[in-house]
Amino acid sequence: MEQNLIKEGIMRFWLFLLIGIVTLLILKWIMTRLKFKKNSLDDLTTSNGIFLSGITFSVFYLMESVITPIASTMQLLSTISNKWIYAFDLSKHIALFIVIVGIWAFVTCMIAFQITKRFFKGKNISLEIDNNNVGLSILVTVVIICFSMLVKESIQPVLDSFVPYPAMPNLLN
Repeated sequence: MEQNLIKEGIMRFWLFLLIGIVTLLILKWIMTRLKFKKNSLDDLTTSNGIFLSGITFSVFYLMESVITPIASTMQLLSTISNKWIYAFDLSKHIALFIVIVGIWAFVTCMIAFQITKRFFKGKNISLEIDNNNVGLSILVTVVIICFSMLVKESIQPVLDSFVPYPAMPNLLN
């Protein structure tokens, strides 16, 4: 039995669980500021629930793209003998990855929502969702999820560019 693999697996589990909890708390805070200025989250209608579920799925679907860069960073930084420097460097990279994906997810959801809003020029989509228009809520949610699926692959190269790969020697000079 490989002890290092068990330790690494347990550390990844707790790290990604923590990232999920923090993402959920930040998402709840943003949604209460943007969507529920007048009403509380306790007064959810069916269409609001569908809409928030779609946004939550979209954000977590995009947030899933941080797993590979964080795992690569953990493996590359594991050669650092000082645990404090390792923890600081790893925390710095994790925060950077989460901020990048968080901004990416926020922009993606906002663009998808604005495009849907322009598609229905005569309707106030936010008001319709608040008035429990389930069909429109499902449509907006599907558009947001589809946009997230389309842009997910474009996040990976951006995140990989921040992974601290070792410098390669230039043998041609």
